[in-house]
Amino acid sequence: MNRNLKNPVSGVDVEVLVSSFESEGKLFRIRSTMRANQLNKAPYHYHKNFIEHFKVVKGQLNMIVGNNRRELTLCEGESYLVEALCPHTFWNSSNSPVTYTVDAEPAEQFEQALRINHALAAKGLASSKGTPANIFHIAILAKLGNTWFYGIPQWIQSGIFTIFAT
Repeated sequence: MNRNLKNPVSGVDVEVLVSSFESEGKLFRIRSTMRANQLNKAPYHYHKNFIEHFKVVKGQLNMIVGNNRRELTLCEGESYLVEALCPHTFWNSSNSPVTYTVDAEPAEQFEQALRINHALAAKGLASSKGTPANIFHIAILAKLGNTWFYGIPQWIQSGIFTIFAT
């Protein structure tokens, strides 16, 4: 299994520290490095059944979290726990790269979704943000990664994604 994933579009390099297989589905832990001035935020999203714990190893990570869209800047050694159902996004607005870890618990199929996303980007099948450009790919990854867009009722997304993902 490849432990190093690169998204050439978003400029995010990922090292898998603990795979979902190794933890028997309890944990997926990665260390990511995002290039300087990476201003392409992931869509504002949430995960229904798992938490994400972000911890900055070096540099600073910008985040927006919660229904009130609170802006945070995490610096070296600081962390933030994104609870299930909490909308969030993150990026790097600094002039230096940022390295951070993320723990997803329980792992569910988030690792598979991340691997597929990076593979699509490497094959030139990503938008300018490094996320899938094709609605079919978006649907598959959203369902696989239990990732939902904030502001659109989940039952609508689920219905649409089910149609496109099958």
